[in-house]
Amino acid sequence: MLSMLQAHSSVVCFIAGHDHDGGYYLDDCGIHHLTFEGVIETSPESQAFGTVHVYEDRMILEGRGRIPRRVLWYRER
Repeated sequence: MLSMLQAHSSVVCFIAGHDHDGGYYLDDCGIHHLTFEGVIETSPESQAFGTVHVYEDRMILEGRGRIPRRVLWYRER
């Protein structure tokens, strides 16, 4: 699957969920790999969600609660 994603320059981010602790990796091709924190690990008094805003040069994840805010810059073309 990784080779399929890396074969296309239009791919800038792969988002998956969930991993209990969450995860992030920027691969050698400049693709962001983002895994969201598991909701099951979130206390009832907290939140665990986010909204992704897509721009010409970046994506911004506005996280709430356990989900951190992230700015994901696109690779140079």
